[in-house]
Amino acid sequence: QDKDDAKCLLWPIISFSANPTTIKKGDSSTLTWNTENIIPANGDTCTASNSENYAEWKGNVNPNGSKSVAPAKTTKYTLTCKNSLKEISESVTIRVQGKPPIEI
Repeated sequence: QDKDDAKCLLWPIISFSANPTTIKKGDSSTLTWNTENIIPANGDTCTASNSENYAEWKGNVNPNGSKSVAPAKTTKYTLTCKNSLKEISESVTIRVQGKPPIEI
């Protein structure tokens, strides 16, 4: 067994999802995430970011959790977790359906 193979087993693992992934404007969706091999006591971190820079999904977050978000427009949410070996990111996109524009 190669030492590098053993290291791979300790890389961060992220499960990140949104439910529902399509909402109407004004509705909310729940982000849910679970990680493995992230130990905050060791200095490991998970950081939230999003394509629209909404404050509701930004900065450090716990390695496991859920959060309700209500984007005003289609937004890509990203979770980046890092330990001493590797940094991994996972993203989900929540699509927001607005009223179609009225043609004059």
